[in-house]
Amino acid sequence: MNIKEAIEHCWDRKDYPEVFRDDAGLDISIPGFITRGSWIRNNSPRTVTLDVTTYRGVSWNAIHYYGNITIEGVSFSPEDSPNTYTMCKETYEAEEKNPLAAGFYRIELVRPVTFEEIEEDSSRWSGYKVGDKTNAFYSPEDVIAIAKEVCKARFLGNWKLKIVDYSGKDLDSEILISEL
Repeated sequence: MNIKEAIEHCWDRKDYPEVFRDDAGLDISIPGFITRGSWIRNNSPRTVTLDVTTYRGVSWNAIHYYGNITIEGVSFSPEDSPNTYTMCKETYEAEEKNPLAAGFYRIELVRPVTFEEIEEDSSRWSGYKVGDKTNAFYSPEDVIAIAKEVCKARFLGNWKLKIVDYSGKDLDSEILISEL
């Protein structure tokens, strides 16, 4: 999957860059504050967490799964108190100017609706056209497969993918994105 295809499978919650480098957000400067993050101190990989969820068994005829990605962002500490994290007017304003000034970033995975789906269940897909985006996947494996491809294309450097599967299939795992 190339970067354009990866972007097509994402609903970014904010105006994020197409590619997340492992130093994303570290160039943000707020007077009187320093950038924080355990991965900075330990030189450990930053974490991209994929949450696989479902409404199966809760909603009538629901047989779909969802993929939400939470990306480890940056935090800030006052220069005079480096062992504390803070959220204040200055950090909120920085996040308004640059979404990478946040403690985490969110992306929702999507896929295109197919002609076959619309033909098979026209009431379910009423109002959709072929190629329209939906966040509903047919299996947790589908969600994980798309997430891995998106991560390979969008995350460069020292990142790890942590899969947290709430679908009941126990597909939890953790892997360096560079090894996908």
